[in-house]
Amino acid sequence: MSVDDAATARQARLQGATTLEGVLAFVPADFREVLRDPLQGIANIAEKLASTRATLSKWQAHKAAGTLPPHLKSKVPEVQLTKGYREAAEGAAVKASFIAKHQKFCSELLDDSLRAKKDEMLFLEKEVSPARIYEQCAPLIKEAFELLNAKTKLPVLETDDEGNITLKGWTDNTLVQRNAQEVIHDCVIYGLRIVNISNNRNLSKALVAEKKKALHQAADVDMKDGTSGSGATIQSLVDKAVAAQMKKLAGKPNKGKGKATSTSERPLPERTPYVPPNPCKARAKARAAAKGPQKKKKQSSSGPKGKGKGKGKQ
Repeated sequence: MSVDDAATARQARLQGATTLEGVLAFVPADFREVLRDPLQGIANIAEKLASTRATLSKWQAHKAAGTLPPHLKSKVPEVQLTKGYREAAEGAAVKASFIAKHQKFCSELLDDSLRAKKDEMLFLEKEVSPARIYEQCAPLIKEAFELLNAKTKLPVLETDDEGNITLKGWTDNTLVQRNAQEVIHDCVIYGLRIVNISNNRNLSKALVAEKKKALHQAADVDMKDGTSGSGATIQSLVDKAVAAQMKKLAGKPNKGKGKATSTSERPLPERTPYVPPNPCKARAKARAAAKGPQKKKKQSSSGPKGKGKGKGKQ
């Protein structure tokens, strides 16, 4: 297999990776941790680039519709003016001038925001370009290879006629050299694959959001149709049925003999309000009740003595 065929085969296998860790799994173990940070940085920039593109698309839609994005929405500055001047033609002209200048100011800010977002998008696209990816990864790979090449040298052995093995020197590890060459060749492919993974994920999110938006709009249309059509008819029928039933109940005479009325028409009995007793009178009454038995005892004790004396005199 030629070098180009081997590189094509590696790139084909790399298409199966759908995450950053999946891409790193295809990197030889000796260089995997070396490329983790730069590839993570490329993934972060790719996410920022996708967000910038989405924001730019929304702002362009606002520009086409003549509306403003949320960050530019504001009220026209209010100036305190007397009622008479405000209602006069001069005051109305001043207010209209304020509104026109405010709209022009917001429109110019939107144009500046669009230019800034476009410049930001171009800057981020350069950060994930093939040339920039190679500039970030290649020096790290070469530095790691020099360390590995110095530590993984293989011995050069020689065997004589008697079978004795003699160390003649050291040579570079060809496997490390081959892996380093493949990683340098494929480092751009690693970065571009990560960018494509981010783009595909954000594209899928955008499609799901569009479907949800279309579904909500369709539901709103159905609700409006139901309110103005069959829903309104059902509500009117319910209202008519309730009104007819109320008329029947109001027209029924009271059943019963004489002038008997329902319990709801009988007057409620009057109740005297509760008045608490006077504490002074209550204490006086208690003292009087306590003194009464003592007087009765005195009278009963004095009565028999008088009778005895009278009897003795006779």
